[in-house]
Amino acid sequence: MEFRIWELGIVMIGLGFLIVCINLAFTIKNVDNTVKKVELLVDDNLSEIGQIIGSVADITTSVDTIVGSATKIVGLVSSAKIISSLGKNKDSRRD
Repeated sequence: MEFRIWELGIVMIGLGFLIVCINLAFTIKNVDNTVKKVELLVDDNLSEIGQIIGSVADITTSVDTIVGSATKIVGLVSSAKIISSLGKNKDSRRD
């Protein structure tokens, strides 16, 4: 029985393709199981997810208020620092 090297190459390519297909099937099966689990979790926690989404507006409003307050405080501290440095300059001129 004779065979040529290119025929052996074709057989090797075919076996490689078969192995890739088997691994792809396992991957698709794992993805399917993961999606089913995610759907189950979402269905079980639908009301909690709705409450979280509903409170996002309140959270962002609170964050905006905190950032605004922090900006005002930083401005006051900067002003106090400037006034303090001016007072120190006046004291040094008196000497």
